[in-house]
Amino acid sequence: SRAPKADALVVFANEGDKVAKFGASARVLDDASGGALMRAATADAFQGKKGQMFTLAGPAKIAAKHVVVVGLGKAKETTLRDLEKAALPLVQALNTRKATSVSISGFDESDFKDAGSEEAVARFAMALQLSSYRFDKYFTRGGREKKPSLTTAHLVLGKAAAAKKI
Repeated sequence: SRAPKADALVVFANEGDKVAKFGASARVLDDASGGALMRAATADAFQGKKGQMFTLAGPAKIAAKHVVVVGLGKAKETTLRDLEKAALPLVQALNTRKATSVSISGFDESDFKDAGSEEAVARFAMALQLSSYRFDKYFTRGGREKKPSLTTAHLVLGKAAAAKKI
């Protein structure tokens, strides 16, 4: 099945020597954009380190307005906690870019040190929800005008059997 339409697409990358190591989802987007994703990663010196992230705005031949690549660090050393920590800056970046929906894929391409892709999806979904929380009951008028734009997140898992477990 195809990923749902979204304002932004998010994929993950592992740390590489000079440039990040893209997973299969990122490589598909790179191919679709005529190599623009890898060129942008190289130009930004994006190495895929933990906490590193870059955005490609308006990529050619891709319907989404933005493609965001989130670095997870060295392959097989990434923990679920590292994945959870990536949620807050991701939500902030998407809200800054006024994205209302996001499609996130690549969970089953990453080797997590402490769990499988099914738990990774569940934990990342929880981290996204917590990162999106905003208590604005007592905000003045200015605070209400700056409400977050992100309302929908689609987490894509390649394995149908694994997704049913969640």
